Parts: sequence; structure tokens; C-alpha cells
Amino acid sequence: MVLQDKLKDKLRISTVSLVILVITLIIFSSSQSYAKVLGQAEILEVDSINVYAEGESLEDAKDKAIKQGAIEALTAMLIRNISQENHWRIPSLIDRVEVLDLLYSNEATEERMTSHSYKAVMNFKFDHSKIRNFLTTSGIKYAERPPTKILLIPVLHQQDGRLNIWNKGPWYSAWEALPQDVGLINYNLPEGDLSDIAYIDPEEVMVESYKKYLDLLRIYEVESMVVVFATDLGDKLEVSLRFLSPASDFLRYKSFEIEQGEGLGKFFKRVATSIAYDIDSEWKGTRVFERERLYSSKLIVDYKDSKEWENIQKKLEVIKIIRQIKIMSKNPTQAELEVVYVLAPAILSKEINKQGFVLNETKGKIYLSTK
Repeated sequence: MVLQDKLKDKLRISTVSLVILVITLIIFSSSQSYAKVLGQAEILEVDSINVYAEGESLEDAKDKAIKQGAIEALTAMLIRNISQENHWRIPSLIDRVEVLDLLYSNEATEERMTSHSYKAVMNFKFDHSKIRNFLTTSGIKYAERPPTKILLIPVLHQQDGRLNIWNKGPWYSAWEALPQDVGLINYNLPEGDLSDIAYIDPEEVMVESYKKYLDLLRIYEVESMVVVFATDLGDKLEVSLRFLSPASDFLRYKSFEIEQGEGLGKFFKRVATSIAYDIDSEWKGTRVFERERLYSSKLIVDYKDSKEWENIQKKLEVIKIIRQIKIMSKNPTQAELEVVYVLAPAILSKEINKQGFVLNETKGKIYLSTK
């Protein structure tokens, strides 16, 4: 088993809860909420709105909850479909309209109820023509914005340690089968020709600077790229995403478990589809990914003297993906460290190697030494 897999087996992950998005006085939270046009642009759908209300009866509570959810769904939909300069008007617009009149339908995917309360996760479908007329009469131009073009780079760290990016197997095929336009995102996959291979190193694409990819982005006529780095753990995929643009560079995370009897091709297709829609939601401002994931690995460091130990410490501290180095124990020639970092173990292994170190595994322990 390769060293990256040994690191992978020792990882420990912690996550940070989804942050609630606040829009002026209207507060809404959603695990996966996005607007999409269905049936020849007749329906606008907003999914997974959490609702809760109490009332004099179950029927009264349910009516209140549905109206509350419709308001939150309409808020989310308007944010994504009108120009940003008009976002401040959204609360007053909603106050002046009977939101339920704009609905095409609504459905609950999860429900809990008592005799006087109703709690559910709901999907709302709005009548596209009514929304357009509502905005037109309010003096707001309905913005059917063209999709944002991005370069999408899917990397699979396989169980055998290889990094799969150009192999036309089930992983790449799953991404190739996606529609080019998903919501407000226009996806462009690298073609795997010589120029792509020259610019994209799958071992470094999660850490290199934006400047490194300027020429590649110009070739594809885009300004932004998203890297999907998936680590195959056998029964699940741990996915790290890097959003890279001229103005931002941030990480997001998600995990997927393979279902019983689900073939690899079908599993990868489900993962690709889910991530494609979630990227669209993230681009629009809905928080659907984990914001932080911490990996932890223990390393035993061998050195000759205090000077070499200090040099090792300094080199480890400049590795950007390392968040913390804990000294568990130390003697004149050896120290045991716990390293906490934010990207997959395979990437940490590469970054450590770039600093002039080698990693070796002996009897279940990982040793770091100078080359």
C-alpha cells in the first residue's frame, strides 16, 4: 500500500455546521437550495426549504408554515434572478404581493407534526410567467443572466495511489456526461491534450496560485476554475473542492457513500451530478458544502541535532495547507508530531516531499526524514 493511503487510513475529519444566510429581515436556511427552470422555462423551482410553525390547529400551523416557506423560497429565487442593484428591494416587494398566488405547486419531502405544530422540508415551484409579470409591474427587469463559464477539473485519487484525471474511464465519463449548462454555470472540461497536461499537474492543482493557470484559462476563454479532488476510501468518496478566480480562492468539502448494489459508474455519475448542482448553488450564495474539514496524521521525525530539528520545523511551517503542528513527544534525536491540515493526505505527502523530506512507513508508523 502506498504511503498516501497509509496517511489516508489515519485521517480524522471534523466539520463545521452550515452557516445560516441572512437576507435583511428575512432569514432562511437550506441544505441544498437552488432555482432551476423546468418544462420549457415554465416553472422555477427552489428545493429543500426548512419550515416550522405553530397554530390553533394542525391545519392552521401547516398553512402558516407553507406561507413562511414560500416567502423564503421566493427570496432565494429573486436573489438569483434579478440584478444585484435591486436586491435591497426584495423585502418590500414580498410585502406587496400574495406569495401563494405566485406558486405553481409545493410538496413536502419530510414532515413532522403534532396537533398544533407543523415542521417539514419543502420544495416550491413558482409560475415563471407570474414571476415575470410581478417583477415587470414592479418596475424591475427580470434578469435571465447568461451562465458563468468555468473550467472544471475532476481528479480522482484511487485506492492504488494513482491520480486519475485524463483516463477516459468511469470517473471522467461521469463528468463528461453532465449537461454543459447547470443553472448559472457553464462547465468546460479539460480535453487532456498536450497543453492541458503541461499546465495541470493533478498533484499540485489544489495548491498552485491563480497566476499559474492564467494561460490555460485564456485558452478555454474563462476566468474561473473549480477543482474537484476526490479520494476513494473504498465505500465512500471524500471530496475537496477548490474555487479559484481572480478575486477568490477557497475550499469546500463533501462526502458521498456508495449505496448497496450501486455500480461504480452509477456512483460516480451520482457524485458528479450532485456536485455540479451544488457548485451552481454555491456560486449563487447558497451554502451547501462543508466550510472546513481538518485531517490529522501522526509523524515521527528523525534528526541528528537541534539545528536540523529547527530546520525541519521551519520547512513544515511554510506548508500552506498545514494548520497546526503539535509536538506529542521529543528527545535529542526524534520527535513525534501530530500534523493538522486541510487537504487530502495525498496532497500533504506531495507538499512534504517538495520541502526536501521523505516519508517511510514501518510497522504502522510514518517516519519523516531529510532526503
